[in-house]
Amino acid sequence: KSQSVGVSSRQDGKFKAVVVFHGQSMFIGAFPSEVEASLHYDVVAAPLGKRVNDDVRAKAIVSRWPNESHAIAEAVHAVDHAAVRQLARHVASLHLAETGTPA
Repeated sequence: KSQSVGVSSRQDGKFKAVVVFHGQSMFIGAFPSEVEASLHYDVVAAPLGKRVNDDVRAKAIVSRWPNESHAIAEAVHAVDHAAVRQLARHVASLHLAETGTPA
């Protein structure tokens, strides 16, 4: 069981991140750690105004990459699962490259 919002453990030991928006579950991805899954969840949840796991990190991501955050929100509204996953991976990788840590 995960302690993170939007994250749950899988039988294979990975952690999946899922955001629910207007009753629609959107799979963000499966990750080797809860911390990484939490980051990806926050990348998607923050632009939607949803509760996140790390408020400071989420605000930093939205302010640092506003265009990408806006694109994520648009992809969620359009129920474009593939675009959401791709954009989340991209923004999370930018965050990791800049900070060196998922936190």
